[in-house]
Amino acid sequence: MTFLFSNQWLEYVAETMFLEGTPPASDQFYFAFADTNALSRTSTPTDVAIAELKTVNGYARTAATFEQGLISVSNRRYDFPTETGSLEASGATLQFQTVILMANANSRANTLFNAATDVDATANTITIANHGLSNGEDILLTTEPASSLPSGLAANTTYKALNITTNTFQVSSDGLNPIDITAIGSGQLRLRYVPKIIVGLEEFDEPQLIQVGREFFYDLSIATSNAAYGVGL
Repeated sequence: MTFLFSNQWLEYVAETMFLEGTPPASDQFYFAFADTNALSRTSTPTDVAIAELKTVNGYARTAATFEQGLISVSNRRYDFPTETGSLEASGATLQFQTVILMANANSRANTLFNAATDVDATANTITIANHGLSNGEDILLTTEPASSLPSGLAANTTYKALNITTNTFQVSSDGLNPIDITAIGSGQLRLRYVPKIIVGLEEFDEPQLIQVGREFFYDLSIATSNAAYGVGL
């Protein structure tokens, strides 16, 4: 197993350190899990959101906790011994093969909703109770078996949430104008929360099973400069 920092993360670190970009929020780092070995350091946030496990059997994104580390004044760097997270299976086993570390991400992974009851083609809105979205947040919609997306929306395409209320939102391509939904679609659909940044990933040689009631612990050592998050140790 080898943890690979993504190309996106390396570009982000360079921009933050040398072009005075904004570092990611330390409380918006999450571990995510995917049952695939097809992700790589070039995978996009959309690729990860599509591949991420469904929120069943106890799956949820796990907050990556920064443990206490040491400050190196001479190197102008803060070294974290570990960044830790855990995941517990409930109801049935969970299977995964890749662990992803993401930043500037929503705590939610994905949410199921019903086309017949939750899509309004007149108001161009989708209703999901307490969806937790912010205006301009990246999202995508996927279908469950024997379902179809509302007309006007494409599968595996990143959109932006627009005109949000506590329980409703609209879908936009440009972040300014809502997409006109001409038909509500059918069946069970899934809202997926797309992270802003993929920090990196670790792929196991074989699929891993978490038995019911068992917990999987994960940790990663990283370092940061005084300006930004930096390289793996």
